[in-house]
Amino acid sequence: MRTGNHVKFKVYRKPTNREDYVHFFSGHSDRVKRGVVLGFFLRALRICSKEYLEEEIQHIISSFTKLKYPKGLLLNLKKKATIIRNKSKTAKTRKKDVRYISIPNSKIAETIAHQLETTGIRVALTSGRKLGEMVTQKKTQHNDISVVYQVPCGGVTNHI
Repeated sequence: MRTGNHVKFKVYRKPTNREDYVHFFSGHSDRVKRGVVLGFFLRALRICSKEYLEEEIQHIISSFTKLKYPKGLLLNLKKKATIIRNKSKTAKTRKKDVRYISIPNSKIAETIAHQLETTGIRVALTSGRKLGEMVTQKKTQHNDISVVYQVPCGGVTNHI
């Protein structure tokens, strides 16, 4: 938004926007659902000018309340987003060694992820292979089979 010599910002939504985000009772993990909402709050805090921020926050709360998110959860995520945003504003630019681990997504994986993050290891939950498949070794069969290939060369057959 241009106002004289100043520029102010707010989130733009296309007229076709349906506010159709992850429903609270969907099959997604709680971590994913919290992450979606947290992302909306962080975007608002990062983009919106002061005069548009409260309007955007109320819009986020209204949209996710319609998707059956508990209001208390939304307010806690707003508070968390504010803390994250304030930390990133005051963070020093020095690099810190951060360790990452990727584990398959499951109910127990979320518990493991929480425990690992308390030790400073960042966790990415992935879909795909199961944790048991990654931990156990599969036995492989080695069959000693000799194969003879026949390659025709100018009418003469050579065996390799």
